[in-house]
Order: sequence, then structure tokens, then C-alpha cells
Amino acid sequence: MHRKGVQHSTQHFPLTSPGGAPAFRAFLTRNCPTVQLMHRKGVYNTATIDICGEEVQVLEIPYKDKELSFFVLLPTDCSAEALQQLEDGLSHEDLLDLSCELKSAEVDVSLPKFCLERSLHLLEYLNLHNLMDPEKADFSGATSTEDVGVTALIHSAHVAIDEDGGEEPEARRCPRDRRPRRECVLFQANHPFLFYIQHNCSQSIIAFGRFSRPE
Repeated sequence: MHRKGVQHSTQHFPLTSPGGAPAFRAFLTRNCPTVQLMHRKGVYNTATIDICGEEVQVLEIPYKDKELSFFVLLPTDCSAEALQQLEDGLSHEDLLDLSCELKSAEVDVSLPKFCLERSLHLLEYLNLHNLMDPEKADFSGATSTEDVGVTALIHSAHVAIDEDGGEEPEARRCPRDRRPRRECVLFQANHPFLFYIQHNCSQSIIAFGRFSRPE
């Protein structure tokens, strides 16, 4: 599986701060390494919700065709323990329910540029050792060849979040004298967070992970 980008649009997340300075900032974790932050202000679905006993900022960034959405779960508590508690307590149902609690708001977003890759050897992970032994494996329904075994069954996931993907945020258009005066929400992902990618039509979670430390 490969998903690249959060903003599939002609205008991208600029890799600078609003003042034009380089966008490398301290990431609030052990030893405070620097991370390259992307910035964008626009209208997104967001909320601050109590999840598994943790106060969490949730942000949804839709992909261009709105078929998929990228969600960020940012605990208010920056500690590794808070992130672990959140991750351990989450269920699939919890993730699907989150989108119902989000509301449209103007959000000033700072999000790290990152790329994560993970491969799992599923035969051992799923405890399917018999498939590796030609004398024990039974593939008679698939082939007439005898003594067939599986050498490897690998699931590989690659998620790249950068300035090249997702949908252009909606702009608020209203007469000046009727312009809403709601305060802009600050969403600054400068400490460990969880993320997932959801297929909106089927409500399937196709990727889930954590960003806890820049490489």
C-alpha cells in the first residue's frame, strides 16, 4: 500500500513559517530533534475530544477526490505515556465515530513532513507456520503440484506525508459585514501524534500509525 501526500492541489503546504523563516522547528520529544513543518491555514473538520481519558485535538484533511481522508490525533499531553495510553485504548469503532464529532472551522495547521515504511512477515505474525512446511501445507484446492509451501507472506505499508497531496482547504466566502468572528483554531503537531487514513465510502481504515520521533 502506498499513499503519498496530504494536499493534492495546485497550491501546496508551504514549507516555511508565516514570517518566511525556514520551517525547521523543535519536535517536543526526547532530545528535541528538529523537524520540517508544513503550514497551511484553511477550513477543515476539527474538534478537541476526550478519548480514552486523554484530551485530543483531531483534524481531518481530505484527499482531493474526498474518497480518502487523513486524520491526525494530537494529544494535548506531549508525553510518550499519553500517546501510548491513547493508542492502547483506541478501537476501530472509536476511529469511525470521531468523524461524527468534528465541526468545520478555520484552522492554522502545522504538520511535519514525514515518510514511514513498515513491513510485516505475516506467516509468523498470524501464526501460520504450517503454510511454510510443504509436508503440512494443503494447497490441493489451488494446484495439483505436490509438496507446495509458502516461503514468505509480507505486508508492506508506505505512507509519505508531504506538500504534494490532499485537497485545497475551503475558503470562507461571505460579505465583509457578515464575516464570522470565530477565533482561528491552532493545530500545531510539534509533538508525538497518531494518524490514520480512512476510506470514507466504506469507512475502512486502510492505514494507522504513529509519528513519535523525526528520523
